[in-house]
Amino acid sequence: MRFISNFGLILVLALASISSASGQASPQSSEIDALQEKIVSAIEPKVMKILTSVELLEEQVEPLQKASVRYFASILMEQGKMQRDRTKMQESGQRGRDGSGREAMMQRRQKMEALRTAFEKQAKEILNNKQFRAFKNAMEDLSPQQRRGPRAGRGGR
Repeated sequence: MRFISNFGLILVLALASISSASGQASPQSSEIDALQEKIVSAIEPKVMKILTSVELLEEQVEPLQKASVRYFASILMEQGKMQRDRTKMQESGQRGRDGSGREAMMQRRQKMEALRTAFEKQAKEILNNKQFRAFKNAMEDLSPQQRRGPRAGRGGR
């Protein structure tokens, strides 16, 4: 199995399409290099986890890699925006007063869920059923665990 070796090029193309779709100005070359390095180090292990967890045919590698890079880069960008919004709310003392901050966070979470749904749909088009099950398992391994049940120290049950 051959993985596309120019991971950075795929990432830059994905970022360029994401920023042009969102109407943002293109960053300068030095900004692209710094951003690329940071993003590659953050998402490459996740993309490789997906690609190595699924037994892919040669013709499936590139489409799944591109879809994975686009997905993880988009999620990383949304997480950055969420952190920026959270910081602004804390600095301005708005946190939870008018509910707008909570609503903005919910909208970001919904957007990230929509990105995940679209990514899974793309993967399902690329993979067969057995491969898709392996893909879903790999995605579950990469997802942060949801909190279940009451937190400790909240007045026991």
